[in-house]
Amino acid sequence: MAKLPWINVNSPTIRQLAEKWAEISDQDAEFITSEMQLAWLNLQRMEDGLPMLAPEEIPPYDELPSPNERINKDWLLEFCDKQDWPYPKFWSDDNEPEAVRPQGRPSIKQEVVNRFRERANAGLTKETISEEAREVEYALRRLNIYDNIPEAKTIQGHIRDEFNKKT
Repeated sequence: MAKLPWINVNSPTIRQLAEKWAEISDQDAEFITSEMQLAWLNLQRMEDGLPMLAPEEIPPYDELPSPNERINKDWLLEFCDKQDWPYPKFWSDDNEPEAVRPQGRPSIKQEVVNRFRERANAGLTKETISEEAREVEYALRRLNIYDNIPEAKTIQGHIRDEFNKKT
């Protein structure tokens, strides 16, 4: 079964939203449905200038608004605000997924830094960072296992903080 494009739905039912919400929360769909049904009553009362229902005034389940009532995004966001619940990720502009960027070539920066540390621990570092960067580059090239070895100028940037701590 194909997933519905929830972000583009204009007016799903209380039940549909509760089921979708239950998939991503620690609440079950029945609880979410009943909370939304009760909110349907209370938000309308508040709009009419009436107080929210007291616990003893809450009608029996079969007298609550139908779980097939259609709601819009504004109502859902108002419901979340009143309940102090986070906006559901499947229907909130704030939580729309970011576009996936294609990955570039993998970095070997950590390997460069590790190679420098090995040289520093062995007492083999050169006097200047440019000389040391050339030595690290040569060491990586001698390994002959990397296709994308950065040039000495780039290596300087990778090891600068570590090199300055050494001196």
